Amino acid sequence: MSIEKRVYPPSKRHPRKRTTWRVRWKEQGQHRSCEVATHAEARALHAEVTSQPTPEATAAGVALSPAPGQIVQPQLMLLPDGRIVQLVEVPTLASIQQPVAPAAPVAPASPTLAEFWREWIEHRALRSAPSTIATYECAWQRHVEPALGSLRLDEIEQRPRVLSDLFAQLGAIDPKTNAARVGAPTRRKVFMLLRCVLRTAVAWNHLNVNPMDRLDERAPSQKRQRSIVVFSALHVERMRRRMLARTTYGGGMIRDLPFPARNLRDAALLTTLAYCGLRPAEALALRW
Repeated sequence: MSIEKRVYPPSKRHPRKRTTWRVRWKEQGQHRSCEVATHAEARALHAEVTSQPTPEATAAGVALSPAPGQIVQPQLMLLPDGRIVQLVEVPTLASIQQPVAPAAPVAPASPTLAEFWREWIEHRALRSAPSTIATYECAWQRHVEPALGSLRLDEIEQRPRVLSDLFAQLGAIDPKTNAARVGAPTRRKVFMLLRCVLRTAVAWNHLNVNPMDRLDERAPSQKRQRSIVVFSALHVERMRRRMLARTTYGGGMIRDLPFPARNLRDAALLTTLAYCGLRPAEALALRW
């Protein structure tokens, strides 16, 4: 236990030279110190810490030392003149040399869909034809990247609605044409492409589940929807008579025959298609 005089030179915070007094003592195996302004205060503090706690300090609820096992925090001491000073704990060598628990490993940030796309397309190009890769690139650049490229994979997994919004925009009806803005074959390509990319992200431990499997949407049908036009028998007979009376082919003149062999062949093919219900390839495969 000691009282030390400390002299501080002028500084920006204290333009004048300062003199303080520091009291050092040991309490319950811990080194403690307190710095006061005058020597009288230092002596009073020295006398206070060497004696039992005063009734005034006990009534004020000021603790002079921590209980065994209690976490030590900056504490206060009531001086005889009524002032309260702060006790600063001096760390011991044992506390400094205590091993520090290793920090928990920080998980790497999830890549964006655009970053993972570049990795995926390079891997895919090793086992796909160049024409297939070109189709993937076209669907990605025109429809997927503008809407989802900047999103992280974990964000897409947590908010699969962004995928539903994308397909809703692709299938929206254009009021000018009264048809979908993007055709069903293209929407199917985008659907299958995203499902394949995100399935690979699950296999490579970037995602826990494939968000495409949680959607209510399904891939558009691969069958092309074409309107069927049925001709009446009268319309078929008019077409057959015009074929039989035809005298020019592609702007060139042929012999003026009443029933050219070519006209007869074409009229027979039309009659077979109309009345037998054959497809063009099936009719052309017939033999006389």
